[in-house]
Amino acid sequence: MLKAMAFLWILLFSIISSFAFADPAENYEKAFQSYHEEDYDAAYIHLKNVLQEDPEHLPGKILLGKLYLDNELYEQAALEFQEALFSGADLNLILKPMTVALLRSREYQDVLDLVKGHKFNEQSQFENYLARADAFIGLERMNEAMVELQKAIELLPQDIRGLNALISLHLRNDKRKEAREVIQRAHDLSDQDGTAWFLLGQLEKREGNQLGALNAFQQALVLKPSDNRIQRALASINLQLGDLSSAEVMINTALSLRPGDPLAILVKSRLLQLNNDTEQATTILSEMNQKLSLATNEYLSRNHWVYFIRGLSSYIIGHYENTVNDLTTYIQEKPRDYNAVNLLVETYIHLGENNLATSLLERYYKLVGRSLELKFSLQLCDLYIASRRHFRCTNIIDNLDKKFPGDGQVLITKARSMVGQGRYKEAVEFTKQAYARDKDRVIGHYLAKLFLVTNQFQDALVFTDHLLSLEPDNVELLNIKGETFLKLNNLEEASEVLVAAIAIDQYYFPSIMNLANIDILKGEYAKAKKSLEFIIASNPPHAGASSLLSEAEARLGNISGSIQVLKDYRARRPEDSEVKKLLVQLLSRSGQPEQALALLETGSDIDRFDDEYLKAKAELLLKLRDPEGAQEQHRLLYTIWQKEPAKLLTLSRMQKQAGGIGAALRSVETALKTAPESNALLIERIKLETLGRSLVKAEQHLISLKAKSPEWSEVWNVEGDLRLAQKKTKEAQASYAKAFELSGSANGLILLKLYNLAVDGYESNIFERQVIQALELNGNNHYFRNLYADYMLLNERFAEARESYLPLTNVSDFPNQASLYNNLALATAQIDIDEALRYAERASKLKPNSANIMDTYGWLLAKTQQYSEALRVLRVAYSIKSVDPNILYHLGYVLNQLGRKNEAITQLQAALTSTEAFKDNERAYELLTSLTNK
Repeated sequence: MLKAMAFLWILLFSIISSFAFADPAENYEKAFQSYHEEDYDAAYIHLKNVLQEDPEHLPGKILLGKLYLDNELYEQAALEFQEALFSGADLNLILKPMTVALLRSREYQDVLDLVKGHKFNEQSQFENYLARADAFIGLERMNEAMVELQKAIELLPQDIRGLNALISLHLRNDKRKEAREVIQRAHDLSDQDGTAWFLLGQLEKREGNQLGALNAFQQALVLKPSDNRIQRALASINLQLGDLSSAEVMINTALSLRPGDPLAILVKSRLLQLNNDTEQATTILSEMNQKLSLATNEYLSRNHWVYFIRGLSSYIIGHYENTVNDLTTYIQEKPRDYNAVNLLVETYIHLGENNLATSLLERYYKLVGRSLELKFSLQLCDLYIASRRHFRCTNIIDNLDKKFPGDGQVLITKARSMVGQGRYKEAVEFTKQAYARDKDRVIGHYLAKLFLVTNQFQDALVFTDHLLSLEPDNVELLNIKGETFLKLNNLEEASEVLVAAIAIDQYYFPSIMNLANIDILKGEYAKAKKSLEFIIASNPPHAGASSLLSEAEARLGNISGSIQVLKDYRARRPEDSEVKKLLVQLLSRSGQPEQALALLETGSDIDRFDDEYLKAKAELLLKLRDPEGAQEQHRLLYTIWQKEPAKLLTLSRMQKQAGGIGAALRSVETALKTAPESNALLIERIKLETLGRSLVKAEQHLISLKAKSPEWSEVWNVEGDLRLAQKKTKEAQASYAKAFELSGSANGLILLKLYNLAVDGYESNIFERQVIQALELNGNNHYFRNLYADYMLLNERFAEARESYLPLTNVSDFPNQASLYNNLALATAQIDIDEALRYAERASKLKPNSANIMDTYGWLLAKTQQYSEALRVLRVAYSIKSVDPNILYHLGYVLNQLGRKNEAITQLQAALTSTEAFKDNERAYELLTSLTNK
């Protein structure tokens, strides 16, 4: 294996050298061959040629990532894999090397985030469990690691790596008996596994059996001679046994394999000391310490101010955990440094540790001087308000009233406490009286805000104009006025006032943010994004700007960017519950329910009987395939929503989605007691009775509703569902047809039901008649036309499919043009292969990260005997979906045509061992047989 330093010289050489670049596909094949021959230098050069010619070459990115990984360049490897994944690579294909790179880089959370929301084959799921276990161990979350390992062993009990990982975890937790039991299981599975022997050596060493450890490590070394951990362990055991010469051989070998291994350096240092070479031992330890830390513990113990400076700098750059560690150490030595106390309070608040911040303030707020007492007291009050302990805030305010009579901030905090308790009218009246009494400017501004937040918009405008007559250039007041116009949807007037505020102070962020909000409402998302990024860069953290920027990113189609904005904000303000709710929703919608649930359950702001919390948790548990957990939340919601029919209908649909048909029906029945004439509830009851196989009741309720509303298309639609449940397919089709006609031939969901029945082989003429009539009524209904064309293609009526797809190519805003051209290529391939190839090429350019589209294009290239180009395209398809038997067969076919028989056999065997059916199964078998029998 190349060492990292030597490899970097190769990188440098390749960058500054100039080459006559060949075709990227040709260079990739050369790189592929060189890599598998372990000629990494040549492989790298070929790959650089590939990626300089085609920076988005997906197979090249993946192979480069593997090359970096093999040469211990973990961060570079992880970056290549992440770029490949972002470009559409199949995670099944890169999961193992990518997680290795991330784990070696100690990016544990990235591993946990990486594998969420993906569908794995069996082997990849096993790798997923192992990777997650390693990540949890890295995060010191041992129980969760154990769960992942148990899943892995249950999934593939014959793969010894799961047992080895479990042994390692038991040893880490010092569970020696359990470790020995699993070691026996591993040896029963295979006595030729080097890792299992190494783990046995560790166990024997821990139990004081040096000779047993020595024997186990020696067995491990025979099976894994290049594992530096084994060399290091043997050196350590030989040191304990007094065999210094053997120890020296082993540790030098270990360091030649991994020169920077800190544990090996410690063993080497001990060996040097035993050989009376204290100077050299000290030198190598000093070099290691310089790399690991810029400041030694000894130095820090004599210079406590370093902790404060380091804590302060960590706070400034947002490394709050480091800040807590350093400031806690510093305050233990300097408990009277109230600036440090104040900084630690702020840090706890940033981390969402409000309880810790509260405890610290409670210890100090009566000890500090007068100026800090007011600050600490009001801050403590804010924390009490946030945790709804308003009575404690009241006590503090009573004391502050005596010490600081008439102080505007104290009066405002008292009003804020009222608002926190939902006493809005009382807060407004209290603030009005305070302002009338003192005419305090600060109180007046807060009253204007109160009018705004309590939706008293006319009062807000009148009062703000009054204040502006006294302070015409006050940007805060101008902003309140502009925001009031914004709430009233008077965007032009709002813009005019806000622009005036910015003309006075170009850095007044609330007005900039309100203008950005207006830009979003007008659809000018890029403009809004620019303003919001300026606010956040200049004034982090900023909840409002972050929320709006997240929305702008989402509207621009950048969902990952939208999520990252909120994550960046929460890194600084984890206690912000509103941003937390927004991030939970975004994570859930973007296919990350596990991360969303973990976030939902964090912090001290959780009210476990709040209906919003229960609803969100139920939805996430359902996405995580935990219907029992979701149903528990539903039971609580049912209790809370007993008298609210609309919410009970929502609950019923949630319960139905979770598989609780009986519970859903109960919710509807309860709602009907309050709203017996609700058509929505009556329809939902029939649907649920049909799903729950209470067909007699469903029939009775249907007859009643049909008599009441005979021309309502939804009645005929649910009748179709009921007839299907009764296995009366022809009647169901007739009911759906009637429902579709009553909808004005416009209900796409009903037409889709007719389509599905036709696909299943029932009365296809009914679907065809309905869709043709609908297209005669509205020839511009592109969804209907596409559905008809898909049906023709599925039934191999290629000419009709082609004729239906062609008009859709003229629709500029057709939602999925890549799929359209791909289907058009498939429909045309039987008629004109060259024309089909042009459509397939168009589809591949529109969506180069689609495995199916690239497979179509590659196969058509193969059909036209363009085998080298076909191989290039099919390599991309395989990179995206490595388990698709169609792609594997096509790859095998093309590789054989190029004379690469052994590689072709590998791909064909993989295709035929797939559990997924594919239509060319027989052809793949015939080709494989012909190759293996020659």
